Amino acid sequence: MLSIAEAFSPEPAGDRAAAVWAHDGTVNATSTLGKGTQIQLSVSVNGGNAERKADMEPQVVVMLGAFVTATIFAIGIPLAKAYSRKIDAEARNPRIPSEVTSRLERMEQAIEAVAIEVERISEGQRFTTKLLSEGKSAPDALRTVQAKDTK
Repeated sequence: MLSIAEAFSPEPAGDRAAAVWAHDGTVNATSTLGKGTQIQLSVSVNGGNAERKADMEPQVVVMLGAFVTATIFAIGIPLAKAYSRKIDAEARNPRIPSEVTSRLERMEQAIEAVAIEVERISEGQRFTTKLLSEGKSAPDALRTVQAKDTK
C-alpha cells in the first residue's frame, strides 16, 4: 500500500506534491499539476471513518457544473415529457372505480326490469282500451281472442 507522500510524489514533468501528517489524525496533501492546476486534499481519520475535502480550481468546478447540468437536462427533459404525456392520457381516459362500475351495472339491470314491467302494463292498458272502445264485455272479448288463437 502506498503512503500519502508516495501517492503524491512528483512526476517527472515537474509536478509538485506535499503531504503532512498532523497529530490530530488528519493528513493534508497539496499537489500542483501541470499548467498551474492545484489540488488540496484533507483527510481526517476518526476510528476508520474518513472525511475528504478537496478544493478545486474554478475552471474544474465550471467544467463539472456544465457536465452535471448537461446530464440533468439529457435525462430530465425526456422524463418530464413522458410524465406529462401520462398525465394527459389519464385526463382523456379517466378510470372509473370498480365500485362505481358494479353499481352502474346493477342500476342498468333494474332499469331494464322496470322497462319490461312498464311494457306489460301498457299492453294490458291497450287491451282494456280496445275492449271499451268496441263495447264488448271482458268475457266476450276473451272468447273472441281465444277463438282467433285456435284458428
